[in-house]
Amino acid sequence: MLRTAEDVRDAVLAMTDRVMDSEATVARIRTLDADMVLEIGPGGKSLDLLAQNAAETPAAAWTGGPAEELLAAITLSGQLRATVRRLSEAGGRPGAAEFDLLRTLFRTAAGSDLHDRWIRRVIGSTMDSVADRPRNDGLAGLRRFLEVFRATHAHRNDIDVAAGELVLRARVKKRLTGNADRLGHARTELEVLDAAGGSSVRHLDGPSHAESLVFHFERPLDTGPEDLTRTLRRLVRAQPLAERVHADLVRAVATSATEVGRASRPSTGPWNTAALALVAHRVALFELVRTFRPALLAQTDHHLAGSDRPGWLIALAVSGAVPAADVVPLVARSLRDPEGRDQDALAADLAVLADRLVGATTPVLSPDGIPLTTRRELLDATRAVIVDGALDAPERRIQLNGVCLVVSLGSTLPSWRVRTVPHRADVVSVRSAGAVPERP
Repeated sequence: MLRTAEDVRDAVLAMTDRVMDSEATVARIRTLDADMVLEIGPGGKSLDLLAQNAAETPAAAWTGGPAEELLAAITLSGQLRATVRRLSEAGGRPGAAEFDLLRTLFRTAAGSDLHDRWIRRVIGSTMDSVADRPRNDGLAGLRRFLEVFRATHAHRNDIDVAAGELVLRARVKKRLTGNADRLGHARTELEVLDAAGGSSVRHLDGPSHAESLVFHFERPLDTGPEDLTRTLRRLVRAQPLAERVHADLVRAVATSATEVGRASRPSTGPWNTAALALVAHRVALFELVRTFRPALLAQTDHHLAGSDRPGWLIALAVSGAVPAADVVPLVARSLRDPEGRDQDALAADLAVLADRLVGATTPVLSPDGIPLTTRRELLDATRAVIVDGALDAPERRIQLNGVCLVVSLGSTLPSWRVRTVPHRADVVSVRSAGAVPERP
């Protein structure tokens, strides 16, 4: 009961403290890598706080009543972990027992959000642990088990999970014959295992997943230098990895300026600071995706694309074609002078960039949407973008001959701006680090 003004003041301050504590609690849970958060007692307020802070750890409430769902989830999680450990041993192969466990997992996950989140957490961490390992590491059995899980999860609405069906393999195939309007389009072939052990092949119209992944970069519209700097500051406070990327870039920019003789030219000012912040922010977001979602890059061919001058330069840096520090001066000039009126200064900065440019380790999409990797291709395209304004149109063309997923890092990309005709494109915008573990 609040009776005095002092009581009200303390209550308001306590509410403020509690919000901050909830953020710290979720951060601590992530650090602990807990399997589950269990709230004991009525109310469910802890579950609400976890949801509001985008906690990905499975959570449940228990008030002292029946605990069958909770105990079943714990039991299944233990069985799944034991199976993963067994298959991690050299020579382990999935058999009837492992497939029966997968059937049980999918049946229970279909009727319980707790089971579904817990199972995906265990499987997801296992997939991440093997994503970067060499293929000849003796874990063929574990990879086979994960492949069946992944294929069944992706196509659980295309098969009868309740009857015990599993997808052993899903292949995406191009149509090479038939109607002209369908040539070059993909379809999915499923190899299905039923509960009795029999297998069959089914066909789905269209690919089961994106055939290509495109990371998209550009400067957000209607943002000034203070906005770009503030956005980076928030990311650096939230993510130590982003702090390291920013610190490394600051040192590299200082070193690069000395090497190329820019020491006598202005290296500070709002737009120079904003350019460094923009490059650091986008590079850090990409590194966060690569760190927290390694399977996403390992399973799909990925490309880089920019939709304006700053975005193109950032894509070059992320591709490995040029050090990130060397694109900062041109990014600053593009922010300060979007129309490129100072041609002499633009040519000087472009000449410096050209001397440092090499081939890309990750393909960069040209203004026409074609993958580029060689130094000559990238240099010609860079001149077209910076000098001729080849990316000034709002529409971004992508020609990858298939369905693609476009992940826009740091800015919102409307789907109408992406042109992939005759193929489909799905667009996901990831504007903050909090969305990285959840998307795409």
